[in-house]
Amino acid sequence: MCFLSFSIYNSHSTTSCVYSKVETSGITPNDGIICQGAMATLTASGGGTYVWSNGATTAGITTGTAGTYSVTVTSVNGCTASTSSSITVLPLPTPSISVSETSGTVANDGTIYTGSSANLTASGGGTYLGILALQQQE
Repeated sequence: MCFLSFSIYNSHSTTSCVYSKVETSGITPNDGIICQGAMATLTASGGGTYVWSNGATTAGITTGTAGTYSVTVTSVNGCTASTSSSITVLPLPTPSISVSETSGTVANDGTIYTGSSANLTASGGGTYLGILALQQQE
């Protein structure tokens, strides 16, 4: 987990808040970058009450929406501390497969004769994992 800690000192008490961001989608876990459809959990601790920028009053919130989220933590002594963090949502890739062959009835229709070959080309992403499924028609 990534932690952002801060403290407020006064003559009566110390308010300390620990804030964490948890997600495993996107580029690096807990960096605040998620893929569309994924969720991130933001959690604050160290206080008596919590007020988030989205109106939530719990210690943690879960979101799949991009934006900057802030929380104000109030201790039992009435001292407050605030912090914020951003969530970025990346769009999903749009995968596509093209077929190149001249063996079947019509070129590039995906139908090939025994002993012939076809080239399949993937596009629309950064890295590709291929899974080959063969279907033989008689």
